[in-house]
Amino acid sequence: MTRSTLPVGDAIKGRGSLHLLSDNVEIPDEVVKEVVRDAILHSPTPFNCQSGRAVILLKEQHKKFWDLTNEIAKVAIPPPVFEKAFGPRIKMFRAAYGTVSPFPFNLSGNATKVIDIFHVFPDPLL
Repeated sequence: MTRSTLPVGDAIKGRGSLHLLSDNVEIPDEVVKEVVRDAILHSPTPFNCQSGRAVILLKEQHKKFWDLTNEIAKVAIPPPVFEKAFGPRIKMFRAAYGTVSPFPFNLSGNATKVIDIFHVFPDPLL
C-alpha cells in the first residue's frame, strides 16, 4: 500500500458524497437484515451501549416511507428550498432499495408516530 501525499486539509476540503442509489439489488433481504443487525450489535458506541434497534424498510415499504416524506416536506418546507434541495434528495433516496434507521430504546412522540404508520411491517425492528 502506498502512502498518500495529499495534505489532510486538502483532503477534507475536497471530499464529497457520491450517491448512486438503485433498487437493483441481488442480495437476499435476509442477508441485508443480518448485515444491519451485526453492524448495530458490534459497532463501537459510547460506553459500549448499542441501541440494538433499527427500522429496516425494503422495497415497497421503503418507497411508501419516501413518498410520505415527500408529502410532509412539500408542506413543511418553503417551495424554492424544497425544489432546489429537498425534492431532488428525496427522489434520489426513494430510488434506492431500502432504508435503515437505527434508533435508541427511549423513543419520543414523533418517532413512535413513524413506527405506528408502518405497523404493517412483519419485523422492521431488530
